[in-house]
Amino acid sequence: MPSPRLAPVPGGVLIARVALVGYLLFVGFTVWLPATVSEKVTGLVGIMARWVADAGIAPYRPSAVVLEVLANVSLFVPVGLLLAFALPRLRLWQIVVIGALMSAVIESVQGFMPSRARWSGSLPCRSRC
Repeated sequence: MPSPRLAPVPGGVLIARVALVGYLLFVGFTVWLPATVSEKVTGLVGIMARWVADAGIAPYRPSAVVLEVLANVSLFVPVGLLLAFALPRLRLWQIVVIGALMSAVIESVQGFMPSRARWSGSLPCRSRC
């Protein structure tokens, strides 16, 4: 008896799945690198906060917090979009739950990494994306 054939995956879905895997690898490396290495990748927040402070727009610390929130949100928006395209059967609430769980796992792992400082405000920001 012949085995049933799987339906071919549409080209756009396949591209989205490949992009999702690549982006998840990027996110994993970015958020779980030791702080000494990751600051070379994510040091842009500090540079931009310094520019804002030097321009007299806002003090460094509040600028860094706001920019960190924006960076966390912008990191997870592509995950939600790629999930929607890669797995079209997922509903919006399922994508939000996946994003929230990813964020919780990331924050939990970072909490056990001695070289990483956790900021509790990043979890709610990521889970809303």
